[in-house]
Amino acid sequence: MLAALHDPAPATPWAPLDGAHLHEDQVRPWLLPVYARLRSGQGEFLAELRPTVALFVRFQGIDYDHDPEAGDKLDGYIRWVQTTVARYDGTLIDLNIGDKGSYLYINFGAPLAHEDGAAGRRGRP
Repeated sequence: MLAALHDPAPATPWAPLDGAHLHEDQVRPWLLPVYARLRSGQGEFLAELRPTVALFVRFQGIDYDHDPEAGDKLDGYIRWVQTTVARYDGTLIDLNIGDKGSYLYINFGAPLAHEDGAAGRRGRP
């Protein structure tokens, strides 16, 4: 089927984005804490070193080859993981599915960090 594709993909498939037409509410979710710092005049302090923790999680139980609902099951699981991780200000960075298994890469401490992060976030709802 791929042999039928003769035309190469264009080098620049989209026109350049004109930032002047983006509303502040459209941009804010993509900037995370950087947005707040820029708005408060703290742009010079954007580069900082933070301790982070990487969490690698192996999971199983979804038959990607034979279960017609595998996509829905994976979607539900990933949504649950994202909600749980976000509760502790973590970020799901990567999902890897391959012949060695299924893995998640989760990070705590970046882009959101807390002054008491090293002591743990116990007692947080």
